[in-house]
Amino acid sequence: MTPEERLCSRSWRWSNSLWMLTSLLSVGFLGWTGFVYIGSSARRRAWLIGAALWFLYFVGLVVLLVTVPAGTKDNPVRSVGSTLAGFYLVAGYIGQIVHQAIANRGWLRWRSEHPRGSAYTPDASIGKPPGPADATTMAAQADRELRSALGGASLLPATPTKAVAPAGRVASAQGHPPATNQDRRLDINAASPQDLVDSFDLQPEMADLIATTRVRIGGFTSADQLMTAAGLPPHLFLGVKDRIVVGPAPALRWQSARGRRLDL
Repeated sequence: MTPEERLCSRSWRWSNSLWMLTSLLSVGFLGWTGFVYIGSSARRRAWLIGAALWFLYFVGLVVLLVTVPAGTKDNPVRSVGSTLAGFYLVAGYIGQIVHQAIANRGWLRWRSEHPRGSAYTPDASIGKPPGPADATTMAAQADRELRSALGGASLLPATPTKAVAPAGRVASAQGHPPATNQDRRLDINAASPQDLVDSFDLQPEMADLIATTRVRIGGFTSADQLMTAAGLPPHLFLGVKDRIVVGPAPALRWQSARGRRLDL
């Protein structure tokens, strides 16, 4: 079962979201244990820090409930402290549920790549030095800025691209059908955001996110990373995965000394 198939399965998502019941069933008092579970499983420091903060929050709430005089059943005492404690409880309960819902998205992505019983492999992008994809994106950004400031031509060498026969024309003398966007195979390590929009009919925001993720992780190593790392929705990924090629990222040398400089 592939990661995208797991994320598309409703039963799989529900079974791996049961950790959120720690907050729902305990009115928030034990919700921090759920963050301990996912944080220790995925080794995510942010989730472990969240567990510590929620633990301190509800410890403070318990202290407040103990110190505020409640009176007796026949003669209850109403005070500012009791009102504050009630607000404190409701706000913490709602806030913890929202926090868990946000964290659950990242947890499901991680769990889809690391199913139960598989060996843990840390994220290779953490602490990784900039790779060729970083240099490529920096160079392209610097080139755009220079062209915008000077109004000149591009400083980067033109990258040859294959011509695609327009719809309605014969692609070759052998009678092959004309190539269309549905027939093109695109190298996701070399494609620009506009290439992704034109070939896969993606929204420009999603294409920009894919390009940004490619820089962050130093280039894609598998097509599945479009969904698991870049956040491409599963239904869109299933529609384009057969038209994806994962090639090596083009290498450009990049240096920075008192500003930006291209070494061509």
